[in-house]
Amino acid sequence: MSPQPPKGGNSVIQYLTIALFITAFSWLIGRTFGLNKIWKDNQKIDKQIPFLLKEDQNDNYTLALCCNPIPGDDVVGFVSDNDKIIIHNKSCPEAIRLMSSHGDDIVEASWTKSKVLSYLIHLYIRGFDQQGIAHKITNVISNEYQINMRSINLDAHDGIFEGNLYLYVHNTDMLDTLISKLLNIKGVDTVSRKDI
Repeated sequence: MSPQPPKGGNSVIQYLTIALFITAFSWLIGRTFGLNKIWKDNQKIDKQIPFLLKEDQNDNYTLALCCNPIPGDDVVGFVSDNDKIIIHNKSCPEAIRLMSSHGDDIVEASWTKSKVLSYLIHLYIRGFDQQGIAHKITNVISNEYQINMRSINLDAHDGIFEGNLYLYVHNTDMLDTLISKLLNIKGVDTVSRKDI
């Protein structure tokens, strides 16, 4: 005996109720076991819409190791074959190459304002050597701005010091403020960001 639809005019409502229940149940199971993330990851990236870089959703994109962009940098995204976005500084030689040879796979990208993650940057510093210059530099970095240092290397010869600082900053606003403050130290002549 084959199943018969329910009698009366409520069969459409009953079927819609069942469909709604199944949809809600699927959503709940997906949320509980992380399946929504899998479904979301399978969506195609719309290259016509600028891609918003959010620190709490960085599984959608990776930062290019060739240029190490940080929040606030002027960036573009390259959509890879597996629909992941690789973020480059616009001035990066690799980004320029990709824009000229794979223009259809380039998407505009912009950062959100956040201070959760820290990004490694390299600063070159140069100036006139004087007693206590290393202390003044590290005091600004650590005490005034609470910036973590990965390494600092200062070398002095013939009255001139040069150094390389590897620091963790949140964004370019923080970096620009730090560079201005370091340039205000008596004896510091040059502070510039370098590629890592």
